[in-house]
Amino acid sequence: MPDFYADRPEAAKMLKRFGKRIAELRVERGWSQRKMAELCQMHRITLLRIEGGKHSPLLIDAVRMADILGAKLGELIE
Repeated sequence: MPDFYADRPEAAKMLKRFGKRIAELRVERGWSQRKMAELCQMHRITLLRIEGGKHSPLLIDAVRMADILGAKLGELIE
């Protein structure tokens, strides 16, 4: 799979931070990836790729994830 962010290291870092924070908050709540994916109305593999920093979600999906986790979107990318 090509690395679309190879020439944009800051974007790649932001995706990794976002995914790591999503995973941390999910685990804090005791949710499996399957449970979180169901709540977010997405496939578990998509969530897996987001948490791994390999997939950039649509803005509406990122907002939904933040809402479900009780966080502000900005907190997930800081």
